[in-house]
Amino acid sequence: MSSHYFSLLGKILALQRRIRVRPALYLVPAIFAFIAAIFEGAGMGLLVPVANAFLSRDVTFLNNVWGFRHLLSFLPQTIAGSQRNLFFMLVGLLVLSVSLKNIFRYIGQVILFCLVGRSTDNLRKELIARCLKFGKLFFDEERVGRNSTVLTQFSTQALLPLLSSDTYLGALFSVTAYLIVMTIISWQLTLFALPLLVLLNISINFLVRRIVRLSKAIAHRIGMLNGRTVEILGTIPFIQSFNMQRKEGQRYGLLSSEIASLTFRMSAVRAVIYPLQEIGVFLSILLLFSAMLFLIVKQNIGSAASFGIYFYLVLNITSKYQILTNVHAALGESSGALDAVMDILDEKQGHIVPSGSKVFAGLQHAIEIRNLDFSYNSKTRVLNDLSFSIEKGKTTAIVGATGTGKTTIIHLLLRHYDCPGNSILLDGTDIRAFTHDSIRAHLAVVSQETFLLNDTLRHNLTYGTQNISEEKLQRIIETARLQRVISRLPEGTESLIGDRGVQLSGGEKQLVSIARALLRGADIIIFDEATSALDSVTESLVQEAIKDASQNRTTVIIAHRFSTIEHAEKIVVIDNGHCIEEGNLKTLQNQNGKFAELFRKHRLI
Repeated sequence: MSSHYFSLLGKILALQRRIRVRPALYLVPAIFAFIAAIFEGAGMGLLVPVANAFLSRDVTFLNNVWGFRHLLSFLPQTIAGSQRNLFFMLVGLLVLSVSLKNIFRYIGQVILFCLVGRSTDNLRKELIARCLKFGKLFFDEERVGRNSTVLTQFSTQALLPLLSSDTYLGALFSVTAYLIVMTIISWQLTLFALPLLVLLNISINFLVRRIVRLSKAIAHRIGMLNGRTVEILGTIPFIQSFNMQRKEGQRYGLLSSEIASLTFRMSAVRAVIYPLQEIGVFLSILLLFSAMLFLIVKQNIGSAASFGIYFYLVLNITSKYQILTNVHAALGESSGALDAVMDILDEKQGHIVPSGSKVFAGLQHAIEIRNLDFSYNSKTRVLNDLSFSIEKGKTTAIVGATGTGKTTIIHLLLRHYDCPGNSILLDGTDIRAFTHDSIRAHLAVVSQETFLLNDTLRHNLTYGTQNISEEKLQRIIETARLQRVISRLPEGTESLIGDRGVQLSGGEKQLVSIARALLRGADIIIFDEATSALDSVTESLVQEAIKDASQNRTTVIIAHRFSTIEHAEKIVVIDNGHCIEEGNLKTLQNQNGKFAELFRKHRLI
């Protein structure tokens, strides 16, 4: 077995430990496979005396066979003294060996199926748990479709070789048992046959290495294809509005054709293995047959019956060898999926934002942004020496041109991205010292892009909350101005709202988002461009809901429109990631600075 086999097996064993399945458990089916191989070897070994006894009609030769000589001394005279009974005993032992072989093999397979099923289940759970810990930067760089493929398709493919591990071990043990029996029959022929198997193995290893390379290329392109699938299905109206159906279809088709071509090449390479085996085996059998005739005729070694059994064992060992090579090929085919899974589980991947150990009990004084620098990569700095504070119980508006880093601040507060030490302080304590869960329990966000699930309106409203009473739900629905929305739905709050809330308008989605934020009971609520895409009538309704939602809460508003921030007690103006002005509306207008310029140019309207 070549080094890349050991590398792949090492990855699978490491994966088992990672998903909390002890690799040692796989010794149980391996032991059953070993016992089955012993009985299979015993059965093959019994063929020689059975054949000799049948052809010569004489079993007295058993007295000269090692093992049988001792066995006969323990048998009652009714069996040991009767050639007929001894013959039937031999046949009975043969039948018993074959039966026990199959019983132990079946038990081993059932145990293996249980272990592989558990491993696959644990792997999927570990992958989704891992993805749920990843920082936003990982998903900014990776396609959703590729990660979906790893979770659903590759997680199963990566462990497929385990399903054939008992077959592999059974074949390996059987080959060993056959070689022992063959050596006992004729060590000369066995020494002659071994180099032939080695040469055949070298040629097949070359093909399997080619399969491994093609498997990795296929896995990469399947991830790309699924990414394109998710992107196309999620933006069909957009594609149609630009008349890009044909172009997108061509791009998708080109990628699909690449996968088909690679799959064909891998199948073609794997298809070579069988004829190569058959030709190699055929030539080996011819050479062995010639050697048999030479030993029988020229050297007068062995008998026709023993060499007939030897020939039968050769045929069996070649079939077992084919099983071994097929398992090697299957292992090579799964290598691409296995690498993709290991990439997700790699501790260096995912841009995981570390969680602290302290519990954030709620804001007591202020959130302080102090000399904050941040960049998504080493080349582009989004926030530059940014400093300002958000006081408890007050409404703070953050304004500035698109791309100045306003939404990035919100992502940093929610710990979607990590920030430098002591650059964001909650009541004087570094935000990185607190647990993610405790921070997010006190923050609620209403964004321009409202995330809704393909479920009932009630489920979307109560998402992330527990034990919400009907009375509280109705009170929040009233505060968020949702009564009219619910009244038009056929089943009220139990109505399905479709994928991404397609049954609701943009303004209705925002009202649902506001209600959801209020139901969480968060004491800090953030409105990120919550009204930027609404018409004036809907905006007015949402503004009323925002005003009511802001009562007795620390509120952060990110907006372009003047109407959204006119009631803010503090306005922070950001330009190129830096705070250039701050104060209330009247103060900033009187300063005649950047804010006043934006106001005059109707950048804030």
